[in-house]
Amino acid sequence: AGAALLLGLISATYPSFYLSRLNPAATLKSNKSIETENSIRFRKLLVIIQFVISGILLNSAIICGIQIQHIQAYQPGFQTHHISYAIHESFSTTKLEDIYKLKNRIGSLPNVEAVSFAMPGLMIIQGLEGFKRADRSDDKVIYMGRVNMAASNELQTLNVGLLAGSYFQPEIPQPGSMPHQDLQKKIYINPEALAAFGFTSAQEAINQIIERPAVPPDTGTQSYTIVAVTETIHVGSLNAPRKPAIFWPLDNQATPVSFMIRFTGDNKGLEEK
Repeated sequence: AGAALLLGLISATYPSFYLSRLNPAATLKSNKSIETENSIRFRKLLVIIQFVISGILLNSAIICGIQIQHIQAYQPGFQTHHISYAIHESFSTTKLEDIYKLKNRIGSLPNVEAVSFAMPGLMIIQGLEGFKRADRSDDKVIYMGRVNMAASNELQTLNVGLLAGSYFQPEIPQPGSMPHQDLQKKIYINPEALAAFGFTSAQEAINQIIERPAVPPDTGTQSYTIVAVTETIHVGSLNAPRKPAIFWPLDNQATPVSFMIRFTGDNKGLEEK
C-alpha cells in the first residue's frame, strides 16, 4: 500500500512540475507570425461554432432534465405505482366462480390493499362515440372517448377520486350466475365531459340520463345513468389534451383475462406467495 501511494504521488507530481514551467502565452503566440487574416477569421468562426454547439447541448440537457422531472412528478389522477397485473392464458377457460375465488385469495395475501379485474390495456380510450342528454330536446351529439373497465371496482383500485356520486358496488355473482346486467347501464364521466354536456356542477350530473344513438338509427337508442363524476384523469399521451370521456364497466361480460393488484410499498410477502 505504501509503495502504491508513493508511486502515485511521484507519477502525479512530476507532470505538474514540468507543465508549470511552460509559458502558455509564448506557446500560443509562437506561430502568430505566419497567421493570415483568413486564418484569424477561420479561428474566430471555429470559436463561435464551438460556443453555439456548447449552448445547444447545454439547453438540450436542461430541457431533458425538466421533462424527466415533469414526468416523474406528474400526477395523472390515478395511482401508477405499487400496481401489478396478473395475466394467465388459463383465465379464459376457467369457470367464473373459480376466478372469483382466486380473486378473493389474492386479496387476502399480505400487503395487498385491493384487487380487481382489469383490462390488459389500462385506461386506454377505445375511440370516440356520440352521446346526448336525454333531458334536452335538441339533437346535439357530444363525441367522447370510452374507457372500458373490466370490473365495477377498477377505479377504486386505482385510487381515482370522485367529484360527486359514488363508486360502483362490486358485484359478487352467485355460483352458476353472471353479475347483474343492469350495471352495464351505469357510467362515470370525467370533468371534461361534464362541461361538454353543459352541466353546471358535478352534483347536477348525478343520476342524469345520457343516450347513445344507435347505429343504424332505426334500432333505437341506448340509455346510461351517470352515477359519478371523476376527478381529472389524464389518459393517453401527456402531449395530448384532456378530452371528454366516459368510464364504462364491462363487469365480466366475458371471463376476466387479468387481475389488477394494488399493494403496499413493501411487497416482499406478495412476491413470496
